[in-house]
Amino acid sequence: MTRRFGYRALALGAAALIVWGAAQATAGLIEHPVGGRSLVIKDPGAGFPGTESKRSATSLLQTGPGGPAIVGNPINAGATLSIVTDGGAQCFDLPRRGWTLTSKGFRYEGAREPGNPAVSAQVTRSPSGQLQIRTVLKARFGTMAEMLTAVQGDVEFRILDGDAYCGHFAGAAENTTKLFKAVNAPAPGFCGPSACAVCGDSVVQIGEGCDSGGVDSATCNGVSCTTAVCGDKYVNAAAGEQCDSGGVDTPTCVGGTCKTSTCGDGYVNAAAHEVCDPPGSPYGLGVPFDDGICDACQSPSGAFIDGTTF
Repeated sequence: MTRRFGYRALALGAAALIVWGAAQATAGLIEHPVGGRSLVIKDPGAGFPGTESKRSATSLLQTGPGGPAIVGNPINAGATLSIVTDGGAQCFDLPRRGWTLTSKGFRYEGAREPGNPAVSAQVTRSPSGQLQIRTVLKARFGTMAEMLTAVQGDVEFRILDGDAYCGHFAGAAENTTKLFKAVNAPAPGFCGPSACAVCGDSVVQIGEGCDSGGVDSATCNGVSCTTAVCGDKYVNAAAGEQCDSGGVDTPTCVGGTCKTSTCGDGYVNAAAHEVCDPPGSPYGLGVPFDDGICDACQSPSGAFIDGTTF
């Protein structure tokens, strides 16, 4: 009974500080630029093969009183951490099963995830509204990319069913081939690039060609956040495509234009068994006709297609 009562009290205390993910579901992702207390990236074996496991990184994002709320619940959806520097970028996964509730927010223990360098994280908000997000990464538990040498770095922590919080560190106190250390960075005017792209959030991140909010546009494939190009094998009606056969003619699609293959369109599509196709049929586009040279997109001595006869 004591343990059950204690957990309930803990949950009620945290609920006063947290806007849960269900309330955020219709609001969409909000990015909060916050101050950066510290970002430390170490690579003591830089330049020596086989020493990659010695890499590590720690970060602390922090606001003053009255900072943004913790929006979302990583226990339900997990979280990601992005670190982007001049020297490299990487996205780290903090899955939901590693998260637990605390009196002030959430705690992550990565020991449950073999192969993941995300060792620990804490997301807390005090009664006065001071938000703190601490993260620890160690390459001995999972692969970390090379991110040195750098003169600036961007950190983004994202709760996957809630909001994102970002800091920008420049003017490093220490900057060598083995160590990057920056402290006391003010909140940036806006969030920088993220290595943890979420297609459909209307924010173009690293690895995305575009992001139209999950909806196809004339220039963007909404489902994949790739630039709309005829030949990409995705039919984007907003870009005027009627088909997309990957740049190769088929019996039903002109690969070079992504238009439906039709006798009378002025394009000889051998895949549709056409041997001729006079542009501008007098009967309208796509209507087979006999001009004495080409009949129904076949020579007069050949067999007609489209069920016509002569």
